[in-house]
Amino acid sequence: MQGSILDQLGFSRLSVAVSEEPLNPYATPVSGNTPEPEGMGIPSAKGPRTLARWSIGLLILGAVADLVFHILAMIEWTPELDDLSVFVPLPIYLGYFVVFLCWSYRILWNAAQVSPETMTVSPGWGVGAYFVPIANFWVPVKGLLQASRVYGTSSGIILIWWFGGIAVGLSYLIFTLWFLDQLTFGPTIADHVLVASDLGFVVLETIIVLGLTRAQTTLSGSRASFDRTG
Repeated sequence: MQGSILDQLGFSRLSVAVSEEPLNPYATPVSGNTPEPEGMGIPSAKGPRTLARWSIGLLILGAVADLVFHILAMIEWTPELDDLSVFVPLPIYLGYFVVFLCWSYRILWNAAQVSPETMTVSPGWGVGAYFVPIANFWVPVKGLLQASRVYGTSSGIILIWWFGGIAVGLSYLIFTLWFLDQLTFGPTIADHVLVASDLGFVVLETIIVLGLTRAQTTLSGSRASFDRTG
């Protein structure tokens, strides 16, 4: 009887120690019956909404700056204005690019937790490929296309946005080289093409970023809620 009581007390202590041990959301479940931490439908997933807002906001700000300087140059071009039209938008676009890469990594990482068999492009490679010649023409968009399949969003608009951007960039380069040996004051055809493409680029990317972000948040809501602080 006394041994039975001690056994019960020992088991009780063990139960208390186990129950008081903090649950590690990053730990691999021991079995399928292991309870999932609340709010973590995808392990350690974080909502990309804040990154999406900053990415779109900076992109719009850069496009507006380009448009303003373009209009001012059409009214009265000066060398000082030409310099400002480069150095003012540049840090804005650099900030946008950094935030967009962070958003892309978050989207790809979370998609890999939902459907690892679909996501053959890893988050690191999907972001790092932007800096690798040749690979940067296809790998980043391939990762976003795979993520769109995971979240059930349209892949057509991603292809239009991506290859349209490449076509505009090449066109701008060609026009710039064409006018390089000509003395020009004020906006050229290349500048008109760039400003017009900026507006289309902003619209398409806003649809894509918000669409993937909303789809991921909706999917996470059906499994469990994402971290709302994003």
